[in-house]
Amino acid sequence: VLDTFIDKKFVSSMNNVLPGDMSPTELIVGGGGVSGGVCNIVIFPNSISKERIDFNYNLLKNKNPPIV
Repeated sequence: VLDTFIDKKFVSSMNNVLPGDMSPTELIVGGGGVSGGVCNIVIFPNSISKERIDFNYNLLKNKNPPIV
């Protein structure tokens, strides 16, 4: 499941987005009229809670750049 959050707000959820045997060596982000920046893409081996997502966001939101 790929859950997407923008500024700590849940915006979408999609099933079966990535093949089970995909290795996280290459990821292409953007296109389709999206503007802005992408930082800190993390692929977790298991689901994480909304509280954990909020914690991670709040920990980094005031850093420039917001790098883990």
